[in-house]
Amino acid sequence: MEYAVVGITALIMTLIICHRYIFTTKVKEFPIQKKTYRLFILSVILFYSVDILWGLFDDLKVLPLLYIDTVIFFVSVGITALLWTRFLTVYIGGKGKTNAFMLGIGFAMLIFVIVMLIINIFNPILFEFKDGEYIAKTGRYLLFLGQLIVFTLSAFGSLVEAFSNRNPNKKNRFLVISVFSISMVVAIVFQLLYPLLPFYSIGCMVGVCLVNTFVAESEKEESRLRLEALLKKEIENQQELSSTKALVYKDSITGANSKYAYVEMEEKIDKLINARLINNFSVVVFDINGLKQVNDTFGHQAGDKYIKDCYKIITDIYGDNKIYRFGGDEFVTVLEDEEYEKRDELLNKFNEIIDKNLKEDKPVLSTGMSDFDRDNDNTYRSVFIRADKLMYDRKEYLKSKGAKTRQ
Repeated sequence: MEYAVVGITALIMTLIICHRYIFTTKVKEFPIQKKTYRLFILSVILFYSVDILWGLFDDLKVLPLLYIDTVIFFVSVGITALLWTRFLTVYIGGKGKTNAFMLGIGFAMLIFVIVMLIINIFNPILFEFKDGEYIAKTGRYLLFLGQLIVFTLSAFGSLVEAFSNRNPNKKNRFLVISVFSISMVVAIVFQLLYPLLPFYSIGCMVGVCLVNTFVAESEKEESRLRLEALLKKEIENQQELSSTKALVYKDSITGANSKYAYVEMEEKIDKLINARLINNFSVVVFDINGLKQVNDTFGHQAGDKYIKDCYKIITDIYGDNKIYRFGGDEFVTVLEDEEYEKRDELLNKFNEIIDKNLKEDKPVLSTGMSDFDRDNDNTYRSVFIRADKLMYDRKEYLKSKGAKTRQ
């Protein structure tokens, strides 16, 4: 019974530690490394189960079942070795001949076990039972000796790669291989010395626990790196989007908000009006006087400078946060909160500058302002239309005083 207890302990620990790989319905979503690792764990669980039954059958001395279980025991050892080499090649990312060599060893060991079991039926070279006692034969020692050589080479090679590899991810993966291989080397040595004790199960248990720890940490690190890469990509996309938006939503000549931004602003205010979430705002419309004449006389480069000079006059009074250029010579701003309370003061100050510019033959703009009326205005557009009309009235006034007007 003591023999079976070790296997039961190993089985329970493996089920607990590796439960997320065993009890899952998302195997198809696993990457190839997780799929191969899961198959290896399942083969280890099969081995534990067979080893547990061996201990029970041996205690009960049920020879037919004990013989069958022993056959399955050796097959499970071969399958575990094969799936371990499969996981090893996938996990460390081996290529070409390295992969073929490792998988070849795994298949060779499984085939060797099967051939020896067939021969054992006629000529016991792996094991036999005499007077109810298990007798280990030469073939068994050869099998475990072969595994000992494989795991020793695996441990040595992996340690060399781990300490020589500068890639932290690769280094950890080689350490995983070396840790498991070393635990199996120790276990096989003791299993060879003490055939009736479950050292192979103990080695698998220790190795699987250590491997799972490394694999889990490796997964966390890989997840962190993936998240960092995604975050970096997201930041780059945001920066690219911001740059694109800056090109689309900003006027290239003045830096004012573009017509696209103006359309969005109008839609936003209309939604607020419909939801009755806005009560007070004013629309101020600006129109540059004489821009066509400047372009025709001095060229478009001079016209662009004239636009910039006019824009500066606007921003000196109203700031530049909510100034929109929605036409070639037209600007608009919306006044809210404190600016709304000072709207008349701002307009008077602006018109004083324009009146002064008119006398000094400096850039001149016509301006009109209108307030939102909750009782009569259902859209932003209705307020704009009134402001635009007042702007034209102002333009006629400036024209009568000698200002340049649009041609």
